[in-house]
Amino acid sequence: MITEWNSIALDAIKADKTPPPSAARCLAMMHVAMFDACNGIGRNYEPYFVTEKPAGVASKETAIARRPAAC
Repeated sequence: MITEWNSIALDAIKADKTPPPSAARCLAMMHVAMFDACNGIGRNYEPYFVTEKPAGVASKETAIARRPAAC
């Protein structure tokens, strides 16, 4: 799922002709969000931003399957 989102983001950057600094910023934010979504469930590493635990049962696949917000 991570590589799929990466491909979608890179295709959008190419199609929109996003300048490199903006593209790098968008990709960084997307990857940090995916990391925090996965890490929030497993709690294996220090989070970047999201520190709350998910309520109830959660899956990493579902957490990263959500559409990320536009940057």
